[in-house]
Amino acid sequence: MGQRLATSLRHAPQVSSTMWGSLVDGFNSSTVAMCSDDPSTQTAVTAVAQNLVDSANRIISVALDLIMSDVPTFVTFAGDGLWSDPQSVSSSNLAGTPGLEIAINTYATSATLSTQKFSATYMSTSDLAEFQSNCKTTGTNMCKNNKGQAIYWSPITQRQYQFNWSGKDATFDPYTVLSDLAAQKYYADFPVLFDGAYNCTLEGKAGGSVMSFNADGTLDLSCMSVLPVYFSKKSSCPTDTVQVNGKCPFGFN
Repeated sequence: MGQRLATSLRHAPQVSSTMWGSLVDGFNSSTVAMCSDDPSTQTAVTAVAQNLVDSANRIISVALDLIMSDVPTFVTFAGDGLWSDPQSVSSSNLAGTPGLEIAINTYATSATLSTQKFSATYMSTSDLAEFQSNCKTTGTNMCKNNKGQAIYWSPITQRQYQFNWSGKDATFDPYTVLSDLAAQKYYADFPVLFDGAYNCTLEGKAGGSVMSFNADGTLDLSCMSVLPVYFSKKSSCPTDTVQVNGKCPFGFN
C-alpha cells in the first residue's frame, strides 16, 4: 500500500505539496515535545516516537481530504488504477516504503531534536581508523571522544559531527540521546540526518521548503533533515558554500 501511495504521489504534485505542508505546519504548532530543561533520554526519544506517529497520520489525513474533495485531483491521483481495492490507509502502511518512510522519519526526528535544542557541529573529515583512535568509548560510527563529546562519524562522507545540546543542565550528556536513537534504527537514518542537514545548508537551502521533486518525479529528500549544523567559532565558511544574502548559511558556535 505504501508503495502505491508513493507512486500516485509522483503523478499528483499538488497532493504531495499539501501533505508535506501539513507536516511542517503541524510541527510549528506541535505541543508533543519534551521540556527543554529536562532532556532525559526516555523523554527525548518518546517525543520523537510520538511525533513520528502524529506526522504519518497527519499527512495521510490531509492528503485524503484533498483527494476526496477535489475531482480533478482524485482523477490525477488514482488515474493508474492503483486504488481499486478497499484496503484502508494508515501510518503502518508506510513501513518499508522507499522515500516516504525515510522522509517522514527524517523530518520528524530532526524537527523534534531541533526544537529541543539539539544540533550538530562539523568537526573534520577523516577515515574510520582516525575517528576510532580518538574515541574514549567503543563504537563503530559513534562514540564519546577523549573530551567527553558525543561524536558521530558518517560512513558515507567520512565527516565527523559533534552532537550537542544547548540547554541549561551542564551535566546532561547528549550521547545518551544519540545512542538511544541509534538503537531505535527506524527513527532516523544517521547519514541522512547529519549529512543531509549539512548538504542542505551547504547548498543554501536550509530554512526553505523541505519538500521538492526531482525531474523524474521522485521525492527530493536532500532537505528533509532540519537538524541545525554549525562550525566551530575558529572555522571559516567552506569555500563551496552557496551564500545566502551574502552571508554564510552555517552558524558558528
